[in-house]
Amino acid sequence: MTISEVQGESWYQRLGDTWHKPMQVMQGGIGMYETRGVMFDQNERDLVKASKAYGMVRPTLEMGWGACLRGLFCKVEPFTVAK
Repeated sequence: MTISEVQGESWYQRLGDTWHKPMQVMQGGIGMYETRGVMFDQNERDLVKASKAYGMVRPTLEMGWGACLRGLFCKVEPFTVAK
């Protein structure tokens, strides 16, 4: 599933940018996440461009990965989306 499939859903819109940004970045080229004029795409063949983009989005990727790990290893559901 891509973000474009759920962007119109009310539950997705209630989530903040701290949730939207990592999801766009983790999608790579599909997410079309642009930072400072550089489009992040993990399949980029130009090493200089890929390195520059990765350096800019690395903190966001680490934040997303950390959230994934917490979700995978939790024993109970720690949160719910407000209705």
